[in-house]
Amino acid sequence: MMSENQLDQRKAQFLNWERSLGAQQQLVFRIAAAIDVLMLLWVPKVATVSNPLLGVSESHSIGRSFIFSNPMGDGAGFAAFAGMSVHIDLLMLIFQFVLVNGAAVFLMKYLKNKS
Repeated sequence: MMSENQLDQRKAQFLNWERSLGAQQQLVFRIAAAIDVLMLLWVPKVATVSNPLLGVSESHSIGRSFIFSNPMGDGAGFAAFAGMSVHIDLLMLIFQFVLVNGAAVFLMKYLKNKS
């Protein structure tokens, strides 16, 4: 675990880095950070339906929902009985983070070279 002194040094380094950015770069950074927070709060979820008799399962995207909500609602007991489970689609979430943050880094470098 990091000591308080190391944590203060990292915080100071981050603040110095953020101050060194231009106004447009700071805007891009803050927008990307806000999108990251929203992606963590409203995550993509997948419903998996399994049939133990046939030994097959199907996965269907059920879109985005709040991370702590149950998209099956009141039918959760029946859905569990029917072999349905809902989980976060981590592959899609990681792909979105790479895409959004990669675009932000590219745009920040482009704006740095432009000025």
